Amino acid sequence: MGKRILFLVVLIICLALCAHAQELVSNPTFEAGQTATVPTGWSVWGPEWEKAVCRVRASAGGGFVVAGADQFAVGGIAQDIKGIKGGQAYSVKSVCLLRDFPAPYYSLLVRVSWMHDGKLLHPAGMLVRGPIVENGIAKFDDVLIAPEDADSARLSLSVKWPRGGLVLWKSVSMQPVPAPKPRKVKVGTVYLRPRNSTPEKNLKLWCEQIDAAGKLGLDIVCLG
Repeated sequence: MGKRILFLVVLIICLALCAHAQELVSNPTFEAGQTATVPTGWSVWGPEWEKAVCRVRASAGGGFVVAGADQFAVGGIAQDIKGIKGGQAYSVKSVCLLRDFPAPYYSLLVRVSWMHDGKLLHPAGMLVRGPIVENGIAKFDDVLIAPEDADSARLSLSVKWPRGGLVLWKSVSMQPVPAPKPRKVKVGTVYLRPRNSTPEKNLKLWCEQIDAAGKLGLDIVCLG
């Protein structure tokens, strides 16, 4: 009986170590030293124009805060991920908390830029699906497949146009997973011809149609 319990304990420890070893992100919860202003293992990025740079600082309770001095500021943090294998699927997840943040759907971005020998394979990279926002919590969750010639990746968490709001990023994860099975893709179109309207009203109408397409579960929406 004692040997069986010991075996189970060792097995649980081994499984936990294996699961931990699969995490490719260094410091996924953004911990920082007592005097550090940036989470360990991460670097801050932003535009050269100082007035357009978001303020980034480590949070005492874990995570990091992004806020804008200017309402149209941009910025965030990034980390180069090693050990990427071409053709491998990777699960990418992230969670952040929002405060007075008016437009999270186009102001929050999690991006994976695949690289080879330290050079980007494509300047735009791949956006992680999200955010899904509920009760002030925004979540990103996606599975991306690395290009065949990729050997590393740049993972970036970005905020643009905070408009006085604040984002507290709490965690991010990137782990190898089995490739998803092929599935059918749902494609739809939007037919809209506003009359006696204005550009502002047209934008609102288009957004309503895109929201309706999302509720239908469409993967691709073709606009006029």
